[in-house]
Amino acid sequence: MEILRRKAWSPYAVGAAIGGLETIAMLTAKKPLGITTAFENTAALAAEKIAPQASGVRQYKEQSGNDPKVGWEMALVAGVVLGSLYSSRLSKDSLPPAVPERWRREVGPSKPLRYAAAATGGA
Repeated sequence: MEILRRKAWSPYAVGAAIGGLETIAMLTAKKPLGITTAFENTAALAAEKIAPQASGVRQYKEQSGNDPKVGWEMALVAGVVLGSLYSSRLSKDSLPPAVPERWRREVGPSKPLRYAAAATGGA
């Protein structure tokens, strides 16, 4: 299985494989593969817990026609994250540095500062 150890795959082959997987999902589960709903539901559930009056979850429920819940899509999200990690380890692809050289030169070597800037969108 040397193909699994490659750092890069053909986008055409991967696209065809994803298309095949999507076809199987539609034929068997009658639902498309997607993780957008999982993020929407997670955000709605979190907002409902943190600030139920201010969150707009009631409007979300009315517009979407369903109550936000953690469903099978979260397993897909976890699979994407874990699969990416496994693929990275299998191909022996290294992680990028926590503090890139340009950031180190222009801002400094602080990891917490780098993470804070990344978390706030660089604002």
